[in-house]
Amino acid sequence: MTDARAIDRAGVFDSTSIVTADDGDQHDFGAYDYKIWAARAGQGTVQWSLVRRSSGQSIGIVLPTGKLSRIAFLNAFPLSVINAAADVGVAVTRQVLPAVPNGSTISGSGFFIDRSGHALTSAHVVQACKAIKVHLGDAGIADASLVSSDANNDLAVIKVASFAGGHATFTPIAAPRQGQDIVVYGFPLAGALTAQGNVVTGIVSALAGLKEDTRLMQITAPVQPGNSGGPVLDNAGHVLGLVTAKMNAVKVAQVTGDIPQNVNFAIKSSIIENFLDSNSVTYERAKSGPALPVADVASRAKEFTFMIQCER
Repeated sequence: MTDARAIDRAGVFDSTSIVTADDGDQHDFGAYDYKIWAARAGQGTVQWSLVRRSSGQSIGIVLPTGKLSRIAFLNAFPLSVINAAADVGVAVTRQVLPAVPNGSTISGSGFFIDRSGHALTSAHVVQACKAIKVHLGDAGIADASLVSSDANNDLAVIKVASFAGGHATFTPIAAPRQGQDIVVYGFPLAGALTAQGNVVTGIVSALAGLKEDTRLMQITAPVQPGNSGGPVLDNAGHVLGLVTAKMNAVKVAQVTGDIPQNVNFAIKSSIIENFLDSNSVTYERAKSGPALPVADVASRAKEFTFMIQCER
């Protein structure tokens, strides 16, 4: 019940009501938009429900606690409530990694994928742009146009007018492996951090996103606004995915009392390749290669990764 009251105080839901199973006087949903109640507490199974007023939709959560330690139970409990909240439309979990605002301009990251100047980025980076500019280092700033976009998977292809550089190749492996090393390259926090690019490392921590979303993989590499659309590379420098989202730290902290650390998400290369195939955009899949030092992977990434600015 202490945990229930903590959820109530967090203000995640429009309104909450905590009702014990044997309280016959509080069975009516009344005027509440959302309701949470503990059906049974103590050593038995704990059940929670969320109810939406407009439709009467009810989503139940059942957590078997008989043989779980207190810590294990508390770890499972907030995530279950978070997922159920997402089911009824409360955005408390995954959020798109925002682009960096600068007046009427936002910035993100992108990378070339062929010799014709096609490049990948996140759909939300190039949404509703009046003009798209790409920063190509010593080659200056070039114009780009939107070729295709998939808002559902947060993917977009742009075409850069003047292209004279390298391009990325995709990983030859069928699927990422849990625990494998990764390198992320991009341009986070434009205007605050260096405009020459930023490299971070981590691992693939899970093979699915929240609520078992298999389009995504969870990564531990720290990412910031502006990393959106940047490549996730394996230790041979091949594209394993594309940075797209992070855990909504503020909302999760409201529920759990703890701030999630390095819980970030990337679109898998298989999803990206399906998107490119459906839009007849060429790309290359690499042959297997040896593992490289992180510095060498970063040097390769710098050749095909760039900052994008969307003027709105």
